[in-house]
Amino acid sequence: MLGGSSFQIYNASAGSGKTYQLTKNYLKIILGSSSFTPFRQILALTFTNKAVAEMKQRILDSLFTFSQTTDTPSSLFNEVSNDLNLAPNELQEKAKRLLKVLLHNYSYFEVSTIDKFNHKLIRTFAHDLKLEQNFEVELDQDLLLNQSVNRVLSKAGKDAQLTKALLDFSLEKIDNFNSWNITRDLVDIGKILFQENHAQALDELGDKKISEFTTAKNAVKKRMEAYGNRMVECANASLELMTANQLVPADFYQSWFPNFLQKVAAKDFDINFKAKWKQDLENATLYTKTTKDAIKQTIDGLRSSFVANFNSLKDAFTHYTFLAKAYRSFLPLTLINELRYELKQLQKEENLLSISEFNAIISKEIKNQPIPFIYERLGEKYRHYFIDEFQDTSIKQWQNLVPLIANALEGEDEQRQKGSLMLVGDVKQAIYRWRGGEALQFLELSNGRQQPFMVAPDFFRLNHNWRSYSTIVLFNNSFFTHIANKLGNSEYQELYKLGNQQLPNPKQGGMVHVQFLEEDKQAETHPHCLETLKQIQKLIAHGAAFTDICVLVRDNKKALLLADYLSQEHIPVVSSEALLLKSSPEVNFIIHLCYYLTGTDKQYHAFAMLEFLNGSSSLNHDDIVKKLHSFEGYLQENYQVDTNQLKWQGMLDVAELAIKRFKLAEESNAFLNFFVDSIFDFNKKQQGSVASFLDYWELKKDKLAIAAPEKTNAVQLMTVHKSKGLEFPFVISPFADTIINDAKKADNIWVPVNADTFQGFNSIMMKANESIAEYSPEVDAAYTKETHASELDDFNVLYVAMTRAVQGLFVICNTPKKASFSYASLLSDYVGQQPNFNAEQGCFILGDLPKGTTQAPFQDATMGIPYIYTTKTKYSFRHISAVAVDPDAMQTEAAQRGEILHAALAKITDITNVKLAVDWLNAQKQLTEAEKTFFKKQVDQVIYNKTLAPYFSESAVVWNEKDIISPSGKIYRPDRVVFLDEKATVIDYKTGTVSQKHEEQITSYAQILGQMGHIVEKSIIVYIDKEIKTTVI
Repeated sequence: MLGGSSFQIYNASAGSGKTYQLTKNYLKIILGSSSFTPFRQILALTFTNKAVAEMKQRILDSLFTFSQTTDTPSSLFNEVSNDLNLAPNELQEKAKRLLKVLLHNYSYFEVSTIDKFNHKLIRTFAHDLKLEQNFEVELDQDLLLNQSVNRVLSKAGKDAQLTKALLDFSLEKIDNFNSWNITRDLVDIGKILFQENHAQALDELGDKKISEFTTAKNAVKKRMEAYGNRMVECANASLELMTANQLVPADFYQSWFPNFLQKVAAKDFDINFKAKWKQDLENATLYTKTTKDAIKQTIDGLRSSFVANFNSLKDAFTHYTFLAKAYRSFLPLTLINELRYELKQLQKEENLLSISEFNAIISKEIKNQPIPFIYERLGEKYRHYFIDEFQDTSIKQWQNLVPLIANALEGEDEQRQKGSLMLVGDVKQAIYRWRGGEALQFLELSNGRQQPFMVAPDFFRLNHNWRSYSTIVLFNNSFFTHIANKLGNSEYQELYKLGNQQLPNPKQGGMVHVQFLEEDKQAETHPHCLETLKQIQKLIAHGAAFTDICVLVRDNKKALLLADYLSQEHIPVVSSEALLLKSSPEVNFIIHLCYYLTGTDKQYHAFAMLEFLNGSSSLNHDDIVKKLHSFEGYLQENYQVDTNQLKWQGMLDVAELAIKRFKLAEESNAFLNFFVDSIFDFNKKQQGSVASFLDYWELKKDKLAIAAPEKTNAVQLMTVHKSKGLEFPFVISPFADTIINDAKKADNIWVPVNADTFQGFNSIMMKANESIAEYSPEVDAAYTKETHASELDDFNVLYVAMTRAVQGLFVICNTPKKASFSYASLLSDYVGQQPNFNAEQGCFILGDLPKGTTQAPFQDATMGIPYIYTTKTKYSFRHISAVAVDPDAMQTEAAQRGEILHAALAKITDITNVKLAVDWLNAQKQLTEAEKTFFKKQVDQVIYNKTLAPYFSESAVVWNEKDIISPSGKIYRPDRVVFLDEKATVIDYKTGTVSQKHEEQITSYAQILGQMGHIVEKSIIVYIDKEIKTTVI
């Protein structure tokens, strides 16, 4: 980095050209170097793959442009030429050579996400970290968490302490009028296991046992009860004074004071101290002007005692409230710690690392290694670092990079050249704190409070807004400067004042429209939907294309509401909801078919398939009854689909055959392509059976989606978080009513507590509620910090939303309620003082839509890609040798083999009717004689196995593959349940390797049988391979 300090910090507000600056500085380093491959010494880090692709493309495009002869070079070319003091022809030749070298050495072009770099680092040090060299990175944290929850629940009934904790948690949910089913709640509370801002506190919990949590919980309850008794004593003391002095409630102003005391004395602690008289009892009016003088004198004489008792009561209430919240926190903490243990065990068994663990592993194990040793192991020595979106960097991510960067900044290479660091960020766009981002780091580096290197930084502020038209830039400057004082933190106030002084670019004009609507909860169509449609229609009439318009909302619920409404009004929309695989009728048809094949609610799924195949309008009652009555024959006759054969196939084959036979992909269908890809991905990690995939589908159906198509003439509908870094000609922002620092959505924070008082716990997790702030100065500091951070989060989301527009910004919100602190109140407070505000219409309009600046008529150049079928027409084990190098195919073959054996064993109730299984196998035309012989031998090995033989006796009552419906409606289907001497034994057949999941599954069967009143004596897992192996649980 030429000129000035080698450590540069850029404060880049929205639209200020940070990518341009990053590209310029990168080009200056590689074009100013004498090295043949200077890019090998550069590491550029950002946070998303999309940002990586954009930065790489910008660098490559610039090098290509530089290498071309032109009479009018770009401003970037001129700036680099001047800064490097290179003649244009010399710069052109250098760019041409470097582009060629870079493309031939593309793997050394290190523009990367920070997670990818961390992965590379951990993979390099896998042996030192005692990790398997082939460890897998699990990106799907939800899947890991659900598996961990299932493992915890599978221990219910076996571990007495854990069982009690789960029951208490369930009862607590019922007391709060929620469902007793705690699976979802466990998943919700378990999400903090993957959040870096909770990691340190969770590590401090260590390996605490359930008994330790219980002991601490009981101790807190005892102290809480003591403070409750103290409150009653204080209330009774004042009430006794009233009685002793012959005072009655009517003697006090509106009886507020004695009524409050009586409520506390009755141990009703649902109270608060918000009333004005409670905040200053010493000076409050306790009686009316008409009260007799004698009574006035009596009350005034007792006032000091009343005040002393009241203050003691208030102090006791503060402690009681905090302890009550702490008491309620111990149960979730207990279960979180159990989930944490099971998560670690699961990862160990399956050789997995979660991506969220990378930063902690590097911090503990790698960061303190000698820097030359780290570089040697990496195979590269980086001298120049670029970090984009620094405000989203977590504390650990930054701390892990500091030693590497310090080595570059403070040392010299062989040519006695120092390294460099360029940080780019904007605290006003820090909207990922929930993901671990710590914007305060950027603030502290900028103001000099944090100085991690010997080299002092140069600080730059990118002052121009190159994105938006002048009206939008000037409005945002004025608006955000005006509302800055609403922030509770003075430093954040200054940040918003200084950061909103952007200079407009030459693009003059533009429009800002803020519309206030009256709330109408009874309206058939939400007023914000109507207003959004109105603004879209105006823009289209003005000459804009649908693709020029983006609608931004705060959450997915609002996105779904708008997507449904706009679609009904024939407005083409691309939204995250519309891109979900579950929104495809064809995908849903395959899912219905799969559920039908597993025997789950067959009538319902058969009807859904009929509706798809025939169209709901063409079905009458008689047709439905007729086709449902002979549904399998209908499928066989009309579509050549034999469900009896199909149900033994793997998920991939079922999907492929359904797509072909039902002609689901007559036209290009991206949803089906992505759906089949998701099956491939599933098969890589799990058994490829239909039932297993359906479990996966239920877990992932709200996330599995196709990639957003580019250049589609449709309104884009997305959340503000997804819009970060993007720009759109016109932005509409409805539902701009977010309450700032909403107490109902308060985050969990860890508050410091006395370890002696709390039985060895140094901190407790609880909601950031103002009622906890008075407990201690330390708790107050934690609460205040969270409050200020939450306010900044909400301001930043509003800032990001209002800085995406290029030509027109439209904001829609409700008329704010008095004393509210929301986006609507901030907008109302500002625009209400502007001359352009029309109070009667609740409308503020500034500027006009630019003329002649709308996009050219949209031309859809999308090309359809035909679906390629790969369905097998005949099942045979001979395929295995042909695909032995393909683990996915081998897994599918193993699953098919297991399913055929399952079907044969399902025909056998006892040893006398083995012939039924033999006959069934002989009837399978897709099997060769050798394969039939193989299966018959396997059947014999099972029924004559020493452990299993008693369960094939004639005296046994047997359920083979019988559906069992749980109280929640979930259907279970154990392979075999045997009743002997009024006791049940569950048997489940498995192929493949031993897995913890198999034990969890058979345990769930045993539990549901227990709920039905049966005594389950044993659960036996039968692993069928060349030899029969049994596991008795």
